Amino acid sequence: MELGFIALILLSLYPGLAWLDAASFEFTLNAPLLAGAFAGLLTGNLTLGVMVGGTLQLMALGLITYGGTSVPDFITGAIIGTVFAAQAYASAAGSMSMEAALGVGLAISIPVGMVLIQLDIARRAFNTIWFRMGVRFAEEGRYNRLTPMLYAGAASTFLSRVIPCFLVLAFGEPLVNLVLENMPYWLMNGINTAGGMLPAMGMAILMRYLPLRKHFYFLIIGFTIFAFRAVPYNVIAIALIGFCLAGIYIMVKKDMAGSLASNNGGQSNDDVEVEIDE
Repeated sequence: MELGFIALILLSLYPGLAWLDAASFEFTLNAPLLAGAFAGLLTGNLTLGVMVGGTLQLMALGLITYGGTSVPDFITGAIIGTVFAAQAYASAAGSMSMEAALGVGLAISIPVGMVLIQLDIARRAFNTIWFRMGVRFAEEGRYNRLTPMLYAGAASTFLSRVIPCFLVLAFGEPLVNLVLENMPYWLMNGINTAGGMLPAMGMAILMRYLPLRKHFYFLIIGFTIFAFRAVPYNVIAIALIGFCLAGIYIMVKKDMAGSLASNNGGQSNDDVEVEIDE
């Protein structure tokens, strides 16, 4: 399966447009899940695109660009990984399972996202040129030249994502096929295992920023609903959810007692609880 010219252009433009969206309108284009779905739609395998993009989305949950830090470019990785996974799945003509194609996509998308960290650092260093020129124009009072410097920085970032994606999609298929044909089974199996573990790591990183000590009841309810979704009337699930609902009731009751005590000028908790019961 080969990409058409229009599909190649659209897929190459997506990473740059996703960055512009993240820096302006925030239509959530800057999400690996949507990038993978978009690539899957253009390659004729939407399911595989959602699988690749969704896995990378879970990996990126806790990765935030605080300050000037650089994180893996899983947007470009999702597009490139989905394209080559769809090509491998189509060329296999039914002899490859969807899970094996997902392993191919992750084997490509994860290294691509990691390598592009270095390109992002180079892009940030290059953009200091426009920054220094803007400072000079501001010191000279030539304020009408500041806006072009902002557009130049945005253009540099846009091209730093579009050009690598285009080069890999347009000329990288023979190289990728060569790598896949000579990749040992143990390495592919290891990548698949890591692909299954990294989403959990992303969730763990994200949970560090959540107030779980206070609201752990909701975490247990969500986990129970997901874990027992195939057996909704499981006794253990009902017991866990009942325990959490009781804990939530006690927590809400204490919060109401505390707020009433503060409104009543320091009235005792026992009196407040009597009022609540009444």
